[in-house]
Amino acid sequence: MTRYICFLAALLLLGCSGEVTCDGDHEAVIFAKSLSDERLSTLYRDSINLLGIESDTSYPVAAEFSDLDPIYVKRLGSYWLDIKLAGCFDHGVFIQADTMTERVTLRYGEGPTHGEDTLWAKESP
Repeated sequence: MTRYICFLAALLLLGCSGEVTCDGDHEAVIFAKSLSDERLSTLYRDSINLLGIESDTSYPVAAEFSDLDPIYVKRLGSYWLDIKLAGCFDHGVFIQADTMTERVTLRYGEGPTHGEDTLWAKESP
């Protein structure tokens, strides 16, 4: 009986946790890669503005990012802003605005399915 209950609990957790992997075929990865240069440039500019606001680490999802349908927007230090688009157990799909390198990066998956792509980089004058 205990095994049966444990099996049901595990099955329930799997059903509630969403997709298992956030690899390159995940819909959030495909969506992020489809964003236009104009949208990514605006995302970067909005990230700079948001990082200029004093805050602990998390922000309510601002209207500037609502079209991305993010799970959360979070500050990582003074120069990085993470926008989580999807969660897959303990990893996910993230768009990260990095004001040090002036890039917008897509990170997803873990282990052999881990990926990282530069979506946008500020052009030098």
